[in-house]
Amino acid sequence: MSKTYTKRPIQRFQAVKPENINDNVEATIQQVNGNLNANNFPVASLHFDKFAAPTYQDQTSNGNLVLSYEGATQNYHRVKRWNVQQGGLDVWTPLHSIDLQTDNWSSGWNKLVDYGSFDYTYLDFDAQEGMLVGCALIDFMHGYDRIVYQQDETTFRIFYGFDWTTQWAVFVNDTKVAETSWVYAQRITCNLPFKVPVGSQKVKIDLRWRATTSDAVNTNYQGNPSRPIDIYGAELWVRNVKR
Repeated sequence: MSKTYTKRPIQRFQAVKPENINDNVEATIQQVNGNLNANNFPVASLHFDKFAAPTYQDQTSNGNLVLSYEGATQNYHRVKRWNVQQGGLDVWTPLHSIDLQTDNWSSGWNKLVDYGSFDYTYLDFDAQEGMLVGCALIDFMHGYDRIVYQQDETTFRIFYGFDWTTQWAVFVNDTKVAETSWVYAQRITCNLPFKVPVGSQKVKIDLRWRATTSDAVNTNYQGNPSRPIDIYGAELWVRNVKR
């Protein structure tokens, strides 16, 4: 959605007038309707033979829920892979776990499509000139563990991994357009909105992550503690507002 400006500012300690609300809301509604006004939609410019039903597809492909909608002023695209809905046993069982001690990963941005069953969880479509307005949704956990070690015949129990962080980002044609802040150890569902202008071209949108790790202690400890990145679901949707 393009930027809109307030026509009638509402001042503090002043009564709210109907025209203040109506005039301001009108600008937002025009954006939703594709800015169809007298300037770009003159009288008698649309004939009945130009009316066409939108195309709509909602299907399961490669283990993902895929949606494609093409309308007169805007197109929608969505891909979703979520536990329980697509192959999971329950809400506590991740679709994939990334072991940061044994799996291959880099300190930079890592593509989600390179891990587990998320290899088709991305958007790839022909965009039309206008704006891309969308959001990414990721349900994941990067928690911490507890280790036990002995030093000078004294047993210590300390937390392991509490200072590790995770970050997610949205890339459009390999260009980062949005990112989260550093997320410390917890399970969280992140909403990551993004907006970017686009021409009439091929567009690929994907999710990427990066993490930081550290060593808990400089001595031998009991067991093999590990705090993987557990991913329970990921979703991408975008609206292509056509000019």
